[in-house]
Amino acid sequence: MAQTKKNGPHPIDVQVGRRLRQGRALRNMSQQALGEEAEHPVTFQQVQKYERGFNRIAISRLWEFATVLQLPLSYFLPSEEDGSMPTAVPLISKQEAKLLENFRALPAEKQKAIFALMQSVRRC
Repeated sequence: MAQTKKNGPHPIDVQVGRRLRQGRALRNMSQQALGEEAEHPVTFQQVQKYERGFNRIAISRLWEFATVLQLPLSYFLPSEEDGSMPTAVPLISKQEAKLLENFRALPAEKQKAIFALMQSVRRC
């Protein structure tokens, strides 16, 4: 078990859980759907425990989740090279995930126009 009474979850387990939650949000998928679509299904409560770092995720389970979410396994793992150590993982909200999903669905010329608009608004 990843949690101890004195120290709480291990920072790496928390970071992997955050990335799992972020990846799930990017795919607009519920905890229940992720658990059910895994090769060896788990309950949404178990997915919650994984996302909070309370339970460690076995590499085989992480591979299943990566497959369901269509993300590389490396997405979930911290790396010294890319600076994604446990405390450096930004989370995105559901609103940000939806915005990204809608943005990606637009044709390239509309994406460029919206990006230019955002840049000009940001400079104001």
